[in-house]
Amino acid sequence: MNLYLYAYPCRQTTRAVSALILLLVALSSTTGSHAQSTSLSLPGPQEDADRIAEQVYFVDHFYAFENLLVGYKSAVDMLLLSHSGKSVSKIKSERFITHRPRQPTLKTQDLVIFKSGKLRGTGILVDDFKQRQPMQIRMWLPALRKIRRFSEPELDDIWGGSHLTYGDLYLRRPEHEKHELLAANQPPACLADAASFNDWVAGPLQQNLQPWCGMNHERLIMLKSTPREPSPWYDYRLRLIDRDNFAEYQVEYYQDGELIKRTQKNWHPVGLADQRAQIWNFWTVKVFEDGKVSGESIAWIDEASYRWNQSVTDRLWSERSLRQIRR
Repeated sequence: MNLYLYAYPCRQTTRAVSALILLLVALSSTTGSHAQSTSLSLPGPQEDADRIAEQVYFVDHFYAFENLLVGYKSAVDMLLLSHSGKSVSKIKSERFITHRPRQPTLKTQDLVIFKSGKLRGTGILVDDFKQRQPMQIRMWLPALRKIRRFSEPELDDIWGGSHLTYGDLYLRRPEHEKHELLAANQPPACLADAASFNDWVAGPLQQNLQPWCGMNHERLIMLKSTPREPSPWYDYRLRLIDRDNFAEYQVEYYQDGELIKRTQKNWHPVGLADQRAQIWNFWTVKVFEDGKVSGESIAWIDEASYRWNQSVTDRLWSERSLRQIRR
């Protein structure tokens, strides 16, 4: 399994290690503080904007799966690449997510094991609770042979050298915003941002990315989401959504009437009965200043890297697993 993350340009930060950990947790969108119910029912055609926002959250966090494994029993692990100037750093890792935790107080658990780079031998276990409380983050530090606990960051905190906030990644919940349903006027024919990155990603990916044209335009709707509390980062978001399976293909962030950021994901179904059971291969981000692109990033996961609803012991998501990680 390969997961590639490129950030261009990439800024250094003293919080790089902790930020990298939290980004990896977020990339799969599998955990979020106070996660939505994994038994959320499908809405009818007349559901309101708030209900649609809940369904999009359900899809984004992969709640249609009992578990989702990336790099499981695979000769090739997840691969994280960070781009800075002409250099590309690589970190291999595995990821295991369950929505059926052993502990009854938990909603979701996410285990990440780093296998190369500066974080080699480090493990991260993230617990998301059923009750409204901050998530618990436990980190195995191989040099110290100890487990450390980290607190949940603020919603609008910037993630180190990326072009996202922690809210963008996993902390923002439907109730944090007011939602308005709009018509999807003149949506893009294809998601083309990934293809525009080929000058700096084609080499590492060993392929040229193409525009993705898998959206059903007859089913597209627009959701305008405005923060309930003033945000220093954006005034509102315009979200391009499939009204039937609730895949969120594109999100545009606006401030003072200007487009400041755009994200795209190529969601597609895996063939399960629940049409919300979907995965993505790329997640792109473009940041704009004065109408020009000022930053870009991309996360890439090979199709064959995903495994779901596997028969694995729930003891995998435990401190014992962290302590057994080989350095």
